[in-house]
Amino acid sequence: MREMGDVKLIPAICPSCGANLNLPADIDRAHCMYCGTQIIVSHALSGRAECRVCGGSGRIDFCKACGGTGRCTWTISSSAHGHNDFTSMIAYGTESRCVDGYCSACKGSGTGSALSACPFCGGTGKCPRCLGNAKCTACRGVGVIPGPAGSQECPGCGGKGHLDGEPPKAPEMSKCPECGTHMDPEMSFCPNCGFIRGCPRCKAAWPKGSPLCPWCGFKKGVSPEHAR
Repeated sequence: MREMGDVKLIPAICPSCGANLNLPADIDRAHCMYCGTQIIVSHALSGRAECRVCGGSGRIDFCKACGGTGRCTWTISSSAHGHNDFTSMIAYGTESRCVDGYCSACKGSGTGSALSACPFCGGTGKCPRCLGNAKCTACRGVGVIPGPAGSQECPGCGGKGHLDGEPPKAPEMSKCPECGTHMDPEMSFCPNCGFIRGCPRCKAAWPKGSPLCPWCGFKKGVSPEHAR
């Protein structure tokens, strides 16, 4: 233990990026100066990592806005949009929705057969709610809302709020235990039913029912380098 003025510093390791840190002994939470991850000081000192699914609370609610998918669910009809003229209906249809971040009415082009600006997206071609990133704006694409008052126990940490020791290795298997489809050793997800064998970013075993990897925050369907 070191002292800096009147503040005692305790050596610790960031559970997210592995950086060596010196944390003040008189606080409960801190942030890693290298990756910005919030750290529960007692967990960092005891070798525990904060669960990335529930943020350390042990409880979650699946996002009601997207049903836990993390995908943007924007949709609007021409009547709700106040755009009912016949020409627009022929060019763009009577409704639009978000499809991978783009406006379905103009198929992401911003214009239709009439070569006029799409009335649903204003000519941008992007979903006006998520602005093209396809993520649910309520849960920011995570699919869950963490918090102590959550209605469900976190599937990532089993309600503890933290993860002990080293990440468990993903099991080796030749067939998917859910549907029996052949799985190569490098496969993280079953190509048939989507069963999650292990995290493709940190290689840890993935708890069944968890929307994210509790160790590194990777979400299925997201490139590892862009995962939260």
